[in-house]
Formats: sequence, structure tokens, C-alpha cells
Amino acid sequence: MCLGISVPPSSVNAQTVQNDARYQAVMLELIEALQAQIALLQEQLTTQKRGEESQVQQVSVKKPSTVFAGVSVLKKYTVASESDIKNITNPKHRQYLRRVYEIFPTKYEEKLNEFIVFTAQDKDFGAFVKTIPPDHTSWSFAVNTDLLGEESTQLGTELIVHELAHIISYESIIGVPLPASAACHVYFKTRGCPKDNSYLAVFLEQFWNAVDLDRALKLKKKSNAVDISDEYFESNKNRYVSGYAALSPEEDFAESFAQYVVNRTPQVNTLASEKVWWFNQFINLQEVRRQIK
Repeated sequence: MCLGISVPPSSVNAQTVQNDARYQAVMLELIEALQAQIALLQEQLTTQKRGEESQVQQVSVKKPSTVFAGVSVLKKYTVASESDIKNITNPKHRQYLRRVYEIFPTKYEEKLNEFIVFTAQDKDFGAFVKTIPPDHTSWSFAVNTDLLGEESTQLGTELIVHELAHIISYESIIGVPLPASAACHVYFKTRGCPKDNSYLAVFLEQFWNAVDLDRALKLKKKSNAVDISDEYFESNKNRYVSGYAALSPEEDFAESFAQYVVNRTPQVNTLASEKVWWFNQFINLQEVRRQIK
């Protein structure tokens, strides 16, 4: 705001006093107007902040019942150790978690702090693992209620090993230093880039190129991604152990690791078999396989 003041070229004292009084009056009006505007802005900011806080509260209320889109939590258990299984009153829930502890080596049992039973609109969504905030050092294991009772079958066992593989994939490989600088494909931007010395990053570097990652990125946006991946697998069976493995690098890692442990359909002289036996170069993963078997 610009205020122009004209002073006539006269040295009469009476005019000077009069002009000073008018100047002060104008300035006081301006100050009052500015104070009113500041008060109005403060009121608007307070109202906006209250609205934002209200939205945050509404979101936080929804979180316990929804984990991912189309997934609703039926029951959530906090578990500190295998001994907490006895506190689960639902026999089907108790039996499934007991099977998880049977399969997970001790090192990974200690990482489990939560067990979730959910229902999902997508019938292909059988289970998942996720880190628990705020520190993200412990994990949740979640299973679709439709799979309860199937945990001791061959497919049920493979599913639990598959989810264990996701936990393993983000671990750093012993003896492999973390690079000073790293690049990450846009595919990982929404979920976070794996450390460059992690099992997943090393697996990715050997078996996935930029074209593969671009394809996986496009699939993430498709509601029928699993069906498209299955079709792609039919013409690329030598590259993947299953259609689900062709979906993304994370699923390729997990599916290949499950085959390494369970060895249901051994393959030879293919890229798929190379992925399966890639894990055998690591003594730690050899031990995990031995313990599970």
C-alpha cells in the first residue's frame, strides 16, 4: 500500500501543525485497518487448522479397520513371543499363528509383534506382511480369513514362506557395504527404495532391468494386474517360477525364495531356476532353508 502526502511550500506554523495532525489521523486509520486485517487472517487460519485437525482425526478413526484398499481388518492381535498364542481365543486364528511360528526361524519370530486376520474384496490377496510404525523395526503378519485352516497344506506352507521372504528381502547382506551413493527407479518411489546392500536390491540388479520395472510400474495401476501378469507368464515361463512372480520384483524375490525352500517344482537351465538357486550363495539363507525344512 502506498500513501502519498503533499506539503505546500509554506512555512506558516499553523499550517504545519494542522498538516501534522491530519497525517497522524491518516496513519492511525491505516494502522487500525491493518490490525483488523491481521485479526481476520488469524481467525481464518484458526478455522483452517481446526478443519485439518478434524480431517486427521477422521482418518485415524478409519485406520484400525482398513489396512490396504479393499482390505478390512477383522481381528488384530499383539504378540511378543510364541507364548502369546495361548491368549488367542479363536481356535482357527490360534492354529494359523502357531503354524507361522513353526515355519519362521527364531530370528524372524522375534520380529513379529502383530497378527492380523482380514477379509478382502480381491480373492487373490491371501496374506501380507508390513512394518509397524513408528520405528518400523517389527512386523505384522496378516492372513485372509478365507485361508484359515489351509496353513498346513503345501500351498499354505508356501504362502507363509513367501511372506517370510518379504521380511528377508529388505535385510542387509552381511559383508556387503552400503554404497556411498545410490540410484532408485521410479517404481520404488511410492514405497521406498531398498538399501543397495539388501537382498532385494542385489537380486534386482541381477535379474530386473529398466524395461521390466517399467512394466511392473504400469501393472501397479491396473485393477486386473494379477490376470495380466498371469498372461505374461504364459509366454515367459522360463523367466519366472509363477505368474505372481512376474508381477513385480518383490513378488519375484518372494516366489523364487519359496521355491528355494519348498522345492516344489525344481527347474533347470532357465532364468527361473537361476533365480531359485541364487539364494544358495548366502550361508545365512542356507541356514534359514535348513531350519524351515
